Amino acid sequence: MFAKGSPDASNENPWAGKFKVEVIKSLGAVLLIDDALENAITCAAARIRVLLFGDYPWSKRHSRLLTPRDLMSREQRIQAGEEKYWEREVVTELPPGIRRVGGWQDVVEWVKEEGKGIVGGRPPLEDLEALGEDVSA
Repeated sequence: MFAKGSPDASNENPWAGKFKVEVIKSLGAVLLIDDALENAITCAAARIRVLLFGDYPWSKRHSRLLTPRDLMSREQRIQAGEEKYWEREVVTELPPGIRRVGGWQDVVEWVKEEGKGIVGGRPPLEDLEALGEDVSA
């Protein structure tokens, strides 16, 4: 699903093959809501605020490509004797600029309470309300 004003499925996607941080910067966006820790860390390093969505295994660990084993599938790693390898790779402390949220209600509350500081003091949900979106919590 594409947001209003963005390319739809019938148009060529100008962001294909680009990292999320590149897309966010090119759009002038000030907040990323994502469930992947890698995207969150990359964007936070570029001074983009991040709400890390959910409590999923992939949002708790950083995928690495340091050794040939890192390229193996989960099943291959388990077969190679690496039971629960993902538990050793959990990031327990999030870097500055990243806040974990449990669900969409948390996102709405964060935007209402803290979002004004990142959108120049104007009500952050104003754009959604102008599009006819229901933002009541």
